[in-house]
Amino acid sequence: MKDIVRYRNRILYYLLLVALAAGCTKSPPYVITDPATGLPPVALTTASGDCLITKITQKNKSANSADNAFEIKRDAALVASNISFYDSLANKSEYNIQLVTAGDTIRLSAGGYFILNSTTKLVSYFYTLADNTDPTSDKQVYQYLYDANGYLVKKYLFVNGASSPYYETNYTYNNNLLSACVVYAGAQKVKLLESSIDYDMTAARKAWIYLFPDFFEGYQYLQALNFGKRGNYPVKNIVTKIYDVSDGSILDTWATTFNGYVYSQDNFILQTTAQGDLQQGLGLLFGTTRFDYQCTK
Repeated sequence: MKDIVRYRNRILYYLLLVALAAGCTKSPPYVITDPATGLPPVALTTASGDCLITKITQKNKSANSADNAFEIKRDAALVASNISFYDSLANKSEYNIQLVTAGDTIRLSAGGYFILNSTTKLVSYFYTLADNTDPTSDKQVYQYLYDANGYLVKKYLFVNGASSPYYETNYTYNNNLLSACVVYAGAQKVKLLESSIDYDMTAARKAWIYLFPDFFEGYQYLQALNFGKRGNYPVKNIVTKIYDVSDGSILDTWATTFNGYVYSQDNFILQTTAQGDLQQGLGLLFGTTRFDYQCTK
């Protein structure tokens, strides 16, 4: 009987040691092996540096080659000078847009221009056409408003010089994370689009990308320019509902889940996989997607 008790005590002691060791050992905030390289993820920058995305590549068919690549060329101060998109499946360039900054204006070779706030350098206005290939199409002006903390909280669309907005978007934040956006149409503010966004709150990461599901005016500009502060937690789900303005019924629902995150050693998001529906206002974030960064020194 004493032998059984001693044996049981040794087992309990062993289990206690294992539990203590597990409690003292923290798993790294990144996967051990980066599937894109087969090596451990590396740190991207020093503690004082800043990093912004320069490339988004989709790898839906093969883990080793990209289906397409969206690229932002930046100068040493991380200011965007060119935006391009190459479809490797079709073997063609979809667009290659020059951005020329002069003072508070950013002009686009594709037509249209952005106006920045002279103090904050945040985007305040976007002047464009409904169809840049048709000079007679509707003239559109988007206005972007931010709160005192630098988060985008409201967007208006004005058409052909009208003083009343054609569309209005309200952005809601929870713990400094975009949690919902609602687009209203016309003076009656009839609901047109509504999105809800959930995050993995278990660990903070470095600021990643903008997640505005209603950015139909030009998703290709969204990650290149400064539309306020970005979230620092990985997104888990985005659900967007499209409404019929005539009767309020739901015409369509886009539901997207995100998983398979890969992080650098300094907590930048390097990869995720989006499944379900494409969030059309984001444009690029679907399938297995990689992110490259450029950092200041």
